[in-house]
Amino acid sequence: MADTAQDVNALVAEAVRRFPDSSIVPSDYDIPPEKCSDQWLARRLATALTASVEPFQSRVQPWMMACFGAEIAGDKLERADRFIEEALELVQAGDYPPERAHALVDYVFNRAKGEPAQEVGGVMVTLAALCLASNLDMHAAGETELARIWTKVDAIRAKQAAKPTGSALPVASSDAATEREKAAYARGVEDAAKVARGTHAYDDELRKSVGFNTMGDAIATAILALKEDAQ
Repeated sequence: MADTAQDVNALVAEAVRRFPDSSIVPSDYDIPPEKCSDQWLARRLATALTASVEPFQSRVQPWMMACFGAEIAGDKLERADRFIEEALELVQAGDYPPERAHALVDYVFNRAKGEPAQEVGGVMVTLAALCLASNLDMHAAGETELARIWTKVDAIRAKQAAKPTGSALPVASSDAATEREKAAYARGVEDAAKVARGTHAYDDELRKSVGFNTMGDAIATAILALKEDAQ
């Protein structure tokens, strides 16, 4: 126990050294070995580790200011637009059906408004739960992305300058419509290919004449080629 106390004392002392004005670290950080219960040690260790690294939220602010300046960085409507966009892109990456997202929009906006701080907590907890279910490390992903976007400041500024004024969309509506049409077409040809494979699964006698196992595969391959042409 004494060795553990010394380790935690060292961590807290380092935190005090690095952040001398921080109110997070108590001034009486020295730990008497005889008082080191597991719970007490856990609290002090958490305090030391928390104080030894500047919070992620604080480290995002300099990037926001570098990219957008104070006015856009502080625009709550704009920040909410981008948060919704990124949240949707995350679930889209996990093959989440868009119709479920539309259903949830109607459900949420027909209910009373929540309290912002509590809802932030809910976002953090449910994001952590989704990452656990998806075998993702939310903290590592955040650090990786913050490092990446620091290399993209000029490109992000240019994109912001081209963004339509007053729109929730990050691109002009005509561009967004084109992207939606491409996505719908891609989904349509994939569905058609599935139908073709199912419908013609019995056509084994026609197989291999054109280099496919079944005629259904031949039709499906032709349909999927349309998707490639459209991209």
